[in-house]
Amino acid sequence: MVEVDIFDLLEQGLVSQPTFHRERCLRFRYYLNRCNLCLKSCPFGAIRESLYLELDEEKCTGCGICWQVCPTEAWAFPKSPEKTLRTTILSLQTSALELICHRAAQGEVFSPAPVALNVKRCLASLSLALILETALSATQGLWLNDELCPQCPMGSAQSIIREQAQKANRILKAFGKEETIALKSSLPNRDGLLPAQVRQGDEPLLDRRASFSLLYGELVGLMRKAVGESLEGLFGQLLPPEERVPKHLPEPRLRLVRTLARLGTPKDEEIPASELPFGLVEVDDSCTACGLCANQCPTGALIFHRNQESFTIDFVPLACIGCKACEGNCPTGAIKVKPYFSFPALLRSLRLTVFKGELKTCRQCGKPFRPTEGEEICPACRKLYYPPGEMPAG
Repeated sequence: MVEVDIFDLLEQGLVSQPTFHRERCLRFRYYLNRCNLCLKSCPFGAIRESLYLELDEEKCTGCGICWQVCPTEAWAFPKSPEKTLRTTILSLQTSALELICHRAAQGEVFSPAPVALNVKRCLASLSLALILETALSATQGLWLNDELCPQCPMGSAQSIIREQAQKANRILKAFGKEETIALKSSLPNRDGLLPAQVRQGDEPLLDRRASFSLLYGELVGLMRKAVGESLEGLFGQLLPPEERVPKHLPEPRLRLVRTLARLGTPKDEEIPASELPFGLVEVDDSCTACGLCANQCPTGALIFHRNQESFTIDFVPLACIGCKACEGNCPTGAIKVKPYFSFPALLRSLRLTVFKGELKTCRQCGKPFRPTEGEEICPACRKLYYPPGEMPAG
C-alpha cells in the first residue's frame, strides 16, 4: 500500500514534514480570512484547525500538497521540494515528457512521450512554476499521469492535478502559446503508446557544461534574493519597527514571474482573478493613510511610504497574489482588488504609485494622517475618544 511506502520513507528521513509559519498565513494576517486551501487539500487530514493551523505529525506523509496550494508558503519544507527535480527536468533535453508519481513508475510505463520522469512524490504537489518550466522545456507536449489517482489513498490529488494543468494552459493561452499540457487520463486512444524510458527525478543527467550553467543560474538566483532582501530592508523604513509585519514572497512565485518573462508578449485580454493567482488593486479617495493595506500584505506587493507632509502607496503587480488581505484590513474600504486583470497590465510596470496625498499631524496622538474637510484629529482618535455626535468642530 502507498501509505506504508511513504511512511517507511518518512521514518528513514528521506521525506520531510513541513513547518508552519504562522506569520505568513492569511488567517493570521486577517482574522476574517477563512482560507482553507491546505485544510481541504490535505489527503490524510493531517492539518487541523485550532486557534491557528496545526500539523498532526502522525498523519502527515510529507507529500507537499499543502506547500503547493498555499499562496504565501505558510507551509514550508527545510529544503526546496523542487530544486533537484527542476534540475533533473532541465537536464533531460527531451521534446516530450510524461511526469509520473512513484506508484505509476512501478513496472513498465507506456507513454505518449519517449521519456517518463518519476517525480518521487505526488504530482499534486508540483508548483505552477515547475509545470510551466517543464512545458517550455518539453515543447512537443507535457503529460501529467493522473491515472492512478482514483485508486490512490491520496484520492483528492486528481482534482488538484487537473486544476494545475488548467491554470498552466490558461497562462500559455494568454501569451498566445499552444496549450501543451495534458492529463494522461484524457488520452482517447492507447493503441499507439510505446514503452517510455523511465528516469528518476532525483538523478540529474549533467555534463560539465550543463553543470556550470545550472550553477550559474543558482548564483544568479541567490544574487536576486540578496538584492530583494536589501530592498525589503530599505522598504522597512516606511513604517516604525513595532508596526511592521514580516513579508515573504514564495520562491515558486519568483520562478513563476521569471517564467512569464520568457513567454513573450501577452494578449490584451481580461482574465477573472478567480482563475489565476494574480491581482490588480485600486485605491479611492477615502484612503486615510493608515498604512494597514501595505502592512498586512503578505508578499510586499503594496509599499507604503510616508513623511510628515505626504505619503504614497506603491504597488508591485507581479508580487500580488490576489488574496485580498489589503481589502479586508482597510478600515474605510478604500482599496479593492479588481475582479479582472490582464497580463499586459501586470507586466507594464514593475512598480507604480496607485495613490498619494498630503498629511497632517493629529493634534490628539501626534501621528500623521490624511485629513478630509479640515479635520485635525485622525480617524483612530475620533473613534477612540469621541462617540458619534460628540466630535468637536475643526
